[in-house]
Amino acid sequence: MNTFVTREEISRVEATRRPQSRNWWDWKLWLQWTLANVVGEVLGLGLAGAVAIALVLTIGEPGTAPIALMIAGVMIAAGALEGVIAGFAQWLVLRGLLRRLSRREWVTATAIGALVAWAIGMAPSTLMALTQSAVSASPPEISEAVKYAFASVMGAALGTILGAPQWRALRRYASGASLWVWANAAAWAVGMPVVFISAGASPAGASALSIALTVVVTIAAAGASVGAVHGVALLWLLRLRQEEASPAIEDAWLTSSRPPQRVQ
Repeated sequence: MNTFVTREEISRVEATRRPQSRNWWDWKLWLQWTLANVVGEVLGLGLAGAVAIALVLTIGEPGTAPIALMIAGVMIAAGALEGVIAGFAQWLVLRGLLRRLSRREWVTATAIGALVAWAIGMAPSTLMALTQSAVSASPPEISEAVKYAFASVMGAALGTILGAPQWRALRRYASGASLWVWANAAAWAVGMPVVFISAGASPAGASALSIALTVVVTIAAAGASVGAVHGVALLWLLRLRQEEASPAIEDAWLTSSRPPQRVQ
């Protein structure tokens, strides 16, 4: 039986492969990505919170500079571990989409971003503790609105830092990957105020179980908001990547059809 590869056949195959711009949204993938971020932040950020609670219970408020610096170092290390956990949870979704992106590459990039972000994020509280140990004046009170606005600005700044190492990994596999940095900034501008809410969510005298449940729910909400925001950017980057791959597929088929190849 003789068959020929024709342009019509190429068009039909390519039509099934080329994504349409209006069909780039994938609810299933977006929900998977959001859930991965929920799990990663509950486990990772929850672990960091548990470390912070353990330090407060065992050491108390930092009364001297060495103790303040020691607490900062432990929390930065816990933050890096959060990055490892969150990065692994994200990679479980990415491995089916970007097959050449290794687990080590993504987890390392996420851990580096988390390490730097936690180091910068711990600087104000550490400096405040050092200042309070030198002078006994209490810190000034700020309103809730100012606190959450500050949290949003801080989240945007730290989100940029978190996204930069991941961008360096993504740019090898998708053009326009710089969008990922801005998406992380927007995501954490939303997520960081949610994290701050957990600090004052439990009333005085609440049980340990009630406090733990409140913290878990709040961190889950923060992870969901973060994943939901930069999950949109992930879908857009995947769409761009598929559109770039489509002409390459078409060229390969057209090359095989000029001249037509006879199959025996």
